[in-house]
Amino acid sequence: MRLIKYGDVEPNEITYGTIMKGLCKVGDTTMAIRLLRSMQQRNYRPNVVMYNTIIDNLCKDGNVDDALSLLSEMRGCDIMPDVVTYSSLVDGLCKSGRGKDAARILSDMTERNIFPDAVTFTMLIDALCKEGRIEEAEGILEIMVRRGEKPNVVTHNTLMDGYCLQGQMKKAKEVFNSLVDKGLEPSIRSYNILINGFCNKMNIDKAIDLFREMPRKGLKPATNIYNTLLKGLLHARRCDAADHIVHEMIYNGQNPDILTYSILLDGFFKNQKIGKTVEVFRSMQDQGIVPNIGIYSIIIDGMCKAGKIEDARKVFSTFLAKGLKPDVKIYTTMISGLCKAALLDEAEELLLQMEKNGCPPNSVTYNIIVRAFLEKGARHKLEIVLQEMINRSFSPDACTRSILVGLLKDDVQGCKMFEMIQKLVPMDEKRSMS
Repeated sequence: MRLIKYGDVEPNEITYGTIMKGLCKVGDTTMAIRLLRSMQQRNYRPNVVMYNTIIDNLCKDGNVDDALSLLSEMRGCDIMPDVVTYSSLVDGLCKSGRGKDAARILSDMTERNIFPDAVTFTMLIDALCKEGRIEEAEGILEIMVRRGEKPNVVTHNTLMDGYCLQGQMKKAKEVFNSLVDKGLEPSIRSYNILINGFCNKMNIDKAIDLFREMPRKGLKPATNIYNTLLKGLLHARRCDAADHIVHEMIYNGQNPDILTYSILLDGFFKNQKIGKTVEVFRSMQDQGIVPNIGIYSIIIDGMCKAGKIEDARKVFSTFLAKGLKPDVKIYTTMISGLCKAALLDEAEELLLQMEKNGCPPNSVTYNIIVRAFLEKGARHKLEIVLQEMINRSFSPDACTRSILVGLLKDDVQGCKMFEMIQKLVPMDEKRSMS
């Protein structure tokens, strides 16, 4: 680069192109753009390949607007973008969640008689589906078919997932059935999308039917499919069926992973099956799976909500003894459990401890403590915590606000408590009390 800069070497197009490619390969897009500018200053005309190299790298770095600026520059210089240029931009825009802009690029592309391949079409369909623009995705699919590009299994999966996200299970199933009609075999991913969709719509029987169909089609359900079905069964309160699926999973050689255990623990707690959660936790340890912070969070939350504060304390102590650091969620969960058990002094002590340990309480933590002090009538402590909320710019949630607004009726205007509540409660709620 220095040799070029100081004129010691007279580069040609091949030299520039090779250096640009190398710079982009090592992630130095800024230097590649500088080289492009240097080339232009020396009256060399960059070609489409050079622009494509930089545009592709900008898109991969998430700098899609800069890539679009280069596209405009290309046109201004009468350098015609090709299928690679447009495909890079569509990919970048889709990955940035800008499906609408990607669709515009595709429209511009087709107007210039440049057409993407099946992969680019599928990327765009996926982006539009994720944005809930399912009708536009269908339109792109029609263009794809008209252009003679055959939608593959991935394309169908993408559209199916879009319908599932919208809760349109009839349409999703039609896409699934059309795979077979077109001579394509549904993949494990196809089944997982549809099973998840039916579970989310609480149509568990149809999800199970699809699950049972997989082995008949020569497909072995992977752990993620078992996890999807288990989550659906437990959400539908079908605990015995979930238990049966777990045993079947192990029998078929699919070992539960940490996500499986998270789903089981959370589901059994929500179904008040405390004995089963203990059994699952032991099984997890027997399998040599080390509980992570998420597992401990589920157990502590479940024990607190079940009123088993002593068990929650033990789990929390074990968590600390292992040298693990609680996050704000675990601290808040434990504080909530202590408040519900009317152990306010211990909850207050834990609030101070979390701050001391470098984990500042959040708005949820303060709302829990405030409500506990309100219920107990601990006015002095309530004033301290309310002042902390004001200092940290935290707002009371709807439940806390309704109680505070009630206090505005009773407190004398001008007193310290009244002034603090005035700062915390939105103006429209205060007016409704006048």
